[in-house]
Amino acid sequence: MDNYNHTRSHSTSDLPTLPASARLVTNLSTPQLQHLTYSIAPNDTPNRFSKFLEAPRNVPVPNRFTFDPQALAAARERYEQERNNAGKIKERSSKQTGGYRISRRASIDLLKKEMKDIHDKVVERIPTVEVPALSMEWDWDWRFYTTGACLCAIDLALAWDLTSLVLALPTISSSLQTTSLQAFWVIPASLIPASLFIPLFSHLSDIFGRKSMLLIALIFFCMGSFIAGISYSVAGLLLGRVIQGIGAGGMRGLSSVVVVDLPSERDKGMWGGILGVIQAIGIITGPVIGAALADHGAWRWIFWLNVPLCGTVLIVLPWVAKLKEASAGSVRTKLMQVDWIGWILLSGGSVALMLGVTWGGSFYPWSSGATILPFLFGNIGVLSFLLWTWYSPIPALIDVRPCATLEGSGTYLSVFVCGGIGLAVAYFLPMVLLIANLSPTLTGTSAYLLALTLSAGVSGLGSSLFVHQMNSSVLRSVTCLAWILVIVGTALLTQITHFSTTGILIGVLIVLGAGGGVLCACSCTSPSISRPDQETAVLPDAVTSFAFFRSLGHMVGVAIGASIFQNSLHNILPGNPVLDGSGSADQWTRHAVALIQVIRDMSPQQRNQLVPAYDAAVQLVWIAAAVVAGVSLFTSLGMYWAGRETGRMGGDERRRQVDVEVV
Repeated sequence: MDNYNHTRSHSTSDLPTLPASARLVTNLSTPQLQHLTYSIAPNDTPNRFSKFLEAPRNVPVPNRFTFDPQALAAARERYEQERNNAGKIKERSSKQTGGYRISRRASIDLLKKEMKDIHDKVVERIPTVEVPALSMEWDWDWRFYTTGACLCAIDLALAWDLTSLVLALPTISSSLQTTSLQAFWVIPASLIPASLFIPLFSHLSDIFGRKSMLLIALIFFCMGSFIAGISYSVAGLLLGRVIQGIGAGGMRGLSSVVVVDLPSERDKGMWGGILGVIQAIGIITGPVIGAALADHGAWRWIFWLNVPLCGTVLIVLPWVAKLKEASAGSVRTKLMQVDWIGWILLSGGSVALMLGVTWGGSFYPWSSGATILPFLFGNIGVLSFLLWTWYSPIPALIDVRPCATLEGSGTYLSVFVCGGIGLAVAYFLPMVLLIANLSPTLTGTSAYLLALTLSAGVSGLGSSLFVHQMNSSVLRSVTCLAWILVIVGTALLTQITHFSTTGILIGVLIVLGAGGGVLCACSCTSPSISRPDQETAVLPDAVTSFAFFRSLGHMVGVAIGASIFQNSLHNILPGNPVLDGSGSADQWTRHAVALIQVIRDMSPQQRNQLVPAYDAAVQLVWIAAAVVAGVSLFTSLGMYWAGRETGRMGGDERRRQVDVEVV
């Protein structure tokens, strides 16, 4: 604001008596007038600097709010009355009607002129602010859009990291000689730290600033990608994935928080839609890129591709981005306000539960201490976290208070289940396609996944264009319809085998993708997560909670799916005619992922005897997904009826309930 010269055009002592609204402006001092003109900047001002940047908006258009509102309102009322009267006159004859219309138009024109004269007369008496011509020349802010391009690159890298490994996993497992459990841990090794570090990075960004924490997350992600790419052992690969997951959690959470920080609702919607399109492109192209690299023996480039992409962002972002800075106060005091105890309880409980789920049945008996103890300590850790979060005087990393309402708990359950089913399908469906040997190359197999990803992307983007215009009742109805499509899609997956035709497979994937895309769009705009009347300070916490529950669903979906698949295969393979008497059934179970490529190279007779065992094991995963989706559907129906009951309440009572939900 110091770059602009603000002067008064007239002396206030020479002004005649003015209305109260005009006297308010004329009695302001120069600093007060500067603050007022900054505060009431018009929404359509071409040069809006606040967006991603720290710089304030330019001085608004002169003479704004400098008219007599009472006189103008009276003139406008007469104008509207004349227009209404003109429309009610019936036609009598062509000559009379023409003359009457001319008279009416002349009257309306006179009223328009009267309104303009009132406005101009008062404006001439009001002190104005002189705006240099140069201040309105910045119609396009390159720093703002460069920052947005960096966010797009971040979301693209995250989408590739989430989906590019699905078809390359058997190749990686065969190359590094991993067991089936180790191969499955390549996925959760990144998902677990990503889920846990989403809320931590979000809260630390309030202390050290958005840009600093985003740069730290980028460094972790690039470092982890590089380590995973150069590793020649499963230990090095898992270490790289853990480091990569730490960075992915910070990037995923802060990318959404930065968009929420935008002051303009128009910019929030625009950049939210752009990032949604980028994510859809990454999800669609990720499996194809990963399969193409694995086909050519270059699976390490799946990780190395992240280095130049995010490295470029790491170089550009510090120079162009002006993100939200750290809040005022002592760093030590603010660090003491971070819920470290809650984060440790959540981290320990989550890791212990994941170990118990993946170990139980296939590697250790369910009744053994190696399985029971992780479950016991995991449940204790999670319950302790919930109790600590509810009663702790320290602000919680994850706000669980919305879960106390039916609408809030149902919304976060939908987000959690949708994430779990989505990633379970993304990782076990390629296994079905590879075993069916639909194409001799991984790239050809990835083409079948386009039916799922394209359907999900198109339906999700299409729904996001209209979901903001829906009221709560329509939104809940659409959510229930989406859950029905997901249930039908997962149920039909149980009928997909290596004998299924291409048309049936594509049809099922389209149905499942359409339901998943609509469901994701509806969950993102649920009233429990993003209310138009929420305070701006609450929105980052709501977005962080949404990202956490979705990422937690990814982690749990893969872990539980892997446990079901491993236990089913361990029970089915010993009776298979190909392996009967060979004593290698247990070995096949331990290397189930790596041996997919071996099955593809078998003779048709042997493959037809062994593949049904894999089909049966994966079908149990689809059954579990369909059951969980059914539970979520009934939860959504409960939300719908609860919403109808709320809609019957009086206006004051409804407002009080909404206030309680938002708090």
